[in-house]
Amino acid sequence: MLSLLVGLLLGSMAVAASVTLYRVSLRQSVDARTTTQQDVESALAMQAVAGLVMQAGFGIRGASGPSALVDNDIVLLQDAQFRDGVGGPLQATLQSLLMGASGTEVVGNAVVWSWNPSAQPMGDVWCAGVVSVGGALLHLLPARCDNAATGWGSIDWQTRTLSAPRTSANASSAIAIGTVFSVGPNAQRCAPFSTQIGRGNATGVALRLADFTSTASTAPAATGSAPAAATERARSFTAQVCLTNIAS
Repeated sequence: MLSLLVGLLLGSMAVAASVTLYRVSLRQSVDARTTTQQDVESALAMQAVAGLVMQAGFGIRGASGPSALVDNDIVLLQDAQFRDGVGGPLQATLQSLLMGASGTEVVGNAVVWSWNPSAQPMGDVWCAGVVSVGGALLHLLPARCDNAATGWGSIDWQTRTLSAPRTSANASSAIAIGTVFSVGPNAQRCAPFSTQIGRGNATGVALRLADFTSTASTAPAATGSAPAAATERARSFTAQVCLTNIAS
């Protein structure tokens, strides 16, 4: 009887250890799968945003030719969110992209632009944009407007999800998950495919995109757009889009 009891005890301990190991392995597998899925969605969303934002300034013309300008046909918004929480007009702090040319990096979580599909001087102007809220990246669907500068806060925006709400792989992370848009200091002008940079023929505005997807607690402290007090580094996808229709 004593041998049987000892055997049952040892067997129970072995089963408990196996169950614990299985739970740890399963959780790690789920976390890895979630992180991988978020990374794939983020990469695809970044490609979509890069294509969408190229509309900025297209077809905006005055009597003497193209007339699209920064802070008029493309605006950068900081702390943007919907007034009713789910859609409709935005409320935000408007950033001046002109500050990027003077040596100050301009950063925000939303960008709105205007364009004229017909490319005719009297053609209808439309506005659209992208906004990162609550870990999700949303496309602000096209709507009639005068220009981006006056339309961003008054349009009753309808949205389409580019990437679903995401959370950090590290539950205690202080790094926000989402997309950051910026114009870097002294780096506002650009040329398509970088073919003319350095030749005095830069033609447009360089908009930088950074999508923070997940964190690793063993990495060095984050810098840039992530909080300075964080002890993690956010993995990110970055890109730069040359907005050739916008005169800087």
